[in-house]
Amino acid sequence: LTAWKHTDGFDEWMFIDHVDDDFCMKLHLAGYRIVRSNKAVLYQRAGEMAFRRFPFGKRLRLFGYSPFRVYYITRNTVYFIRKYWRTINKFRELTKFVYSSGRMFLFEKNRFKVFPSFVRGLHDGLKQKVDKKT
Repeated sequence: LTAWKHTDGFDEWMFIDHVDDDFCMKLHLAGYRIVRSNKAVLYQRAGEMAFRRFPFGKRLRLFGYSPFRVYYITRNTVYFIRKYWRTINKFRELTKFVYSSGRMFLFEKNRFKVFPSFVRGLHDGLKQKVDKKT
């Protein structure tokens, strides 16, 4: 509770996706340590997961996110990168974003359905005002 109050808790604007990453970054920047348990299990269903098989036994996991979820994933990823630009590994975060977006647009069945949500999320993530203290 002390750490929560010290870091002002969650960034309420984020709503879905990257909320936990944002809070962990706030804790890290405030000098707190984050401890991970490798035995913890979280069961959640975020999309309609499927696999695409390629020649030579290669399999690619596809998440099948809804347009609603793609909007928030895109918006909050862009916002998170902008918010912590001075702190994060920019190359790694941008590479993950480009890779996951590219994979979605190349291989997902509903890619044409989610594209408008992706563009809206990109736009809103870029235009949202970011606190320059972080």
